[in-house]
Amino acid sequence: MKLETFEFGKAKAVFSYRDGGVSKANYSSLNVSDYVGDSDDNVTKNRDLLAEKLQPELSRDIGEWYWPTQKHSKQIFELKDNLPHTLPSFDYEIPRKGSFRRKDFSDFIPELGNKLINDPNECCDGVMTREVNTPCIIQTADCLPIAILSNNKVASIHAGWQGIKRGIVRKAFDYFKEEKERGEEIKVFLGPCIRVESNEFSFSDALRIEKSLPFKIRNVIFNIDDTRIKCFLDLPLIIQRHCEYYGYDFTDAGVDTMDSPDCFSYRGENRTGRHALVTWIND
Repeated sequence: MKLETFEFGKAKAVFSYRDGGVSKANYSSLNVSDYVGDSDDNVTKNRDLLAEKLQPELSRDIGEWYWPTQKHSKQIFELKDNLPHTLPSFDYEIPRKGSFRRKDFSDFIPELGNKLINDPNECCDGVMTREVNTPCIIQTADCLPIAILSNNKVASIHAGWQGIKRGIVRKAFDYFKEEKERGEEIKVFLGPCIRVESNEFSFSDALRIEKSLPFKIRNVIFNIDDTRIKCFLDLPLIIQRHCEYYGYDFTDAGVDTMDSPDCFSYRGENRTGRHALVTWIND
């Protein structure tokens, strides 16, 4: 089983590749997603195999792991007592007359995790925790898996173009500003995803994404054709620009899921499996 690993102090992030599981055909072989058409038995076995690889370092029983469904939202849950809770809903104001205004987050930080999620099927595209031995998991195929690590908080973020446009990345990064202001280091790990060379995009959609980005982030659209219909969008560069603005260190795996045989690719195969990004804090 091939894993990509990144560590910072007691915090750790692990990304699983596609080999080492029991699934067949398009889902071959370590598919960890139960909502893409693979059999439940295979998914359960694959998750068990991944858990065995991460134990005893991550000793929490696999039956207690929280596996959310990703649907390109900006929803992030916090795990408290290993149960998902909502974070405050910070809606970004629509830019008007060339300005970009955002609400002040500082007053809301003490209120993190103010509502328990009782519906196990409610989707989210980010999971974070302050608790030790508590895995934060998201699943990806082409979308960018982002691990955010600090000394006392970790997060796993599923960043596709729709989630980026809706603000999930800046929402996640803002939740670590408290640590940054205390002088703590924040480390960001960018896992395998579809890279700019493979990420052909509608120019009009790419332009809307670029215009939605905060802090005057630009120049993430490349190779625009003469008709201005097609271009290429650089997802990792968007996140790197965020890291530079916030002052967070980042490491990029540099792997293209569309091009690598080690990866699932929804763009390349459509019917395919999903990888896992797992972050946690050791005791």
